[in-house]
Amino acid sequence: MLKMNYEDIVERIIKESDVSREEIETKVKAKLKQLGDLISKEGAAHIIANELGIKLFDLEKKKFKIKDLFVGARNLEIAGRILQKYEVREFKSQRGEGKVLRFSIADDSGSIMVVVWDTKVIDSLANFDKDDVVKVVNAYVRDNNGVKELHLGKESGVEKSDEIIKDVVIDFSRERKKIRDLEEGDFVEVLGTVVQLFEPRFYDACPECNKKVEDGKCSVHGNVTIKEVPIVNFFFDDGTENIRVVAFRENAEKILKVNGESIKDKSFEDLKSDVLGSQYLISGKVNKNEMFDRNEFVANSVKDVDAKEIANEILEN
Repeated sequence: MLKMNYEDIVERIIKESDVSREEIETKVKAKLKQLGDLISKEGAAHIIANELGIKLFDLEKKKFKIKDLFVGARNLEIAGRILQKYEVREFKSQRGEGKVLRFSIADDSGSIMVVVWDTKVIDSLANFDKDDVVKVVNAYVRDNNGVKELHLGKESGVEKSDEIIKDVVIDFSRERKKIRDLEEGDFVEVLGTVVQLFEPRFYDACPECNKKVEDGKCSVHGNVTIKEVPIVNFFFDDGTENIRVVAFRENAEKILKVNGESIKDKSFEDLKSDVLGSQYLISGKVNKNEMFDRNEFVANSVKDVDAKEIANEILEN
């Protein structure tokens, strides 16, 4: 199913016509008034685009800029610079067992998360590192809780690209929620303050793919020189409620304000002194901790925020 959200449709109309945002909004309101409950706001914007002769979906086009992607598009070719690679995760479902890997890319128009389901494609990504420019082929776009993602299956691939991408636009904005309103399975961002910190832990990882190492061996790269990857747990409060958050790797380092090699050089008391009271905007997923029957938050990205912004959020609450 091909799908664009309201803002994407409005931006496309503005880009391809001389109609202002105010005029578009007026036309959409008139169309909603005319058709009542028969149509959504997005549907009304679709009709306005059609009336203006604007083609929202170019089904012949296969090579896209990231900002122009739309849900339902298939067989795409996208070039981007790798921002981050995450560890391979194993899963079980009714269809069987498998592996999934996520990595993010960006070009000069935007950024997007890439989800890889095929084992061969996952293995091929061992050849690429952060900041490499790659070409993703035969990809398709899916919606993940209001955020567009590129997905790669068995017909897809990742190749080295000769395209030069000097400046990138990074924007992984998600719906922002209050902690009291979080529900299991939400992919959202929360703005708040670190109010309690637990002592960091570490696990042995492969320096190539970040996969957990067992008995000195990586399942992909065999015998490797182990690197220790930090994990930090903390409680995060936004004035409505608090939630336990877990952060790994670079996100753990961001919270602790140190890099991985120097975490052990600081006492836990010094870490707490530096961290408690710090404000962040954290994007991630809400998971259910069955043992304690509570929701917890797994951080995918951590950003510093202005102290005035967090103060205003708390005052509003």
